[in-house]
Amino acid sequence: MRARTALAAAAFAAAVDALSSSSPTRWRPYLEPGAAPLKDSQCVVRFVNVPASALDASARPSADCFEIWRRGGDVVIVTGKTFSLLNVAVSAGIGFPRGKLKAPYHQDTMSDCCLVELEDPQWLDPAHPRFEWMTEQGGRRGFRPVRACDTRVELPPGCDEMVLDFTIQAGVLDEGFVDPAKRFEGDWEADFVGGSGAGRQYQKLRPLGAAGRMPEPAGESAFDTTGGAAPWDVIQ
Repeated sequence: MRARTALAAAAFAAAVDALSSSSPTRWRPYLEPGAAPLKDSQCVVRFVNVPASALDASARPSADCFEIWRRGGDVVIVTGKTFSLLNVAVSAGIGFPRGKLKAPYHQDTMSDCCLVELEDPQWLDPAHPRFEWMTEQGGRRGFRPVRACDTRVELPPGCDEMVLDFTIQAGVLDEGFVDPAKRFEGDWEADFVGGSGAGRQYQKLRPLGAAGRMPEPAGESAFDTTGGAAPWDVIQ
């Protein structure tokens, strides 16, 4: 009986080893012959699942990115520890759409327009002493949601690369992101009314009534009869 158990255990271990050896390994161009060895002050940052529409392939090495490699949806960067993650990404040619993100990661807000997921083996591990706090922060097992704008380059515990999943931002692009600045293109000034506040200054211009004055809006008696125009512009 013991012999059979030992044999079964050995077979299972061999199967696990075979599965591990057959699983794909990450592309590591910084370890290829001819590549400069990493310094103690440097770190490898890898963005994965970056769509071509978010990538500027003409970006070259700079003060933030010492080396850049691109292949498929991967962007591999050699940069400095403690550097701003957002600066590193932008310098490497990765464009973040300036759009709003949706739950479950965060509520809609422009401050989340650079949200990505950091690969962290300890994230949402039930055995971790801060598991309850992690669940409040959101994300998924092994991937921690972070904002590139306030994240510094550093290796998570047990990792030899800082890996960022760009899937959230790719989803924003897939949904048909429109640059908010485009609302100021064309003749947007013709639709703007300055004046009384409470949000009414952004309403559309209404046709003029008798004597060249704008009609009083129904149910808005507090709104002045000048329709938002400055009083000195209508004084005869």
